[in-house]
Parts: sequence; structure tokens; C-alpha cells
Amino acid sequence: MSTALQLAITKIGDLLLGNKISQDAEGKAINDINLVIPPYQRPYKWTAKNVIQLLDDIIYSKNENKETYRVGTLILHQERNEEKTVYNIVDGQQRIITFSLLLKA
Repeated sequence: MSTALQLAITKIGDLLLGNKISQDAEGKAINDINLVIPPYQRPYKWTAKNVIQLLDDIIYSKNENKETYRVGTLILHQERNEEKTVYNIVDGQQRIITFSLLLKA
């Protein structure tokens, strides 16, 4: 079985609100992203301290007039079944859930 590694870059808003990855290696968007937390992932463990640190980092970056703020690497595993394609979150689960909760709030 052949496994291909695909590198891409995205904005949190595109991923969580638009269900897309902003740009693949060819500059094209990857649409219809269905994120899934696979059963092997650990439970959500971030505390208020972790969330405050993330928000403080973003505020600091904004105050320093940085155009972009890199929140870290997100590793997804594309899985296709008969019904649809899903993207299992392999790394970055805590950050993605935190951003989802902040957007919901």
C-alpha cells in the first residue's frame, strides 16, 4: 500500500468555518474537509491556563503587528470509505478543539 504525504497550509477560519484547507502545494483549496477525532486519541485535557496562554500569544502577536500567527502543525490522516472522505486528527487535537469552543462561544 502506498502512502502519500501532502503538505498544505490553512487558516483556522477556513478550516473550522469553511470546512476547507486554504492552500495545497499547488496553491489550490481542498474543500469538504470533514474533521474527525479518532477513537485512539486521548481525551481533551487543556485547562483554562492552556487556553489563556494561547489567547495571550495571539494578542501579543497582534500587538506586535504580525500579519500572521502560526498556531502550530496540524496532522490529518485522510481516510476514505464508501460513504465519504474524513480527515482524522492525528496531531493538533487540543488546539483545534479549543478554537472550535472559542468560535462556538
